[in-house]
Amino acid sequence: MTTALVENGQLLLRLFNAEGDAGPKRLVLDARIARATLVELDGRTIEQLPVEHAAGGTSIVNVTMGRFAVRTVRCELGNG
Repeated sequence: MTTALVENGQLLLRLFNAEGDAGPKRLVLDARIARATLVELDGRTIEQLPVEHAAGGTSIVNVTMGRFAVRTVRCELGNG
């Protein structure tokens, strides 16, 4: 399950892993992401996440999350 909000040039994604394993999850976004940050629910930074850029303006971000985990990723939109 994913919830998304775009505000002030940032994409905020709230992710919930309802049934997958604890391995990395690959987010493929149809947008150019300049930077991706894993954040706490209150907005505090946990860590910077690497962003891969693919053809056609697609960006890829890997997020590790266990089963039933909630993660929030803040993406800064831009040229990358």
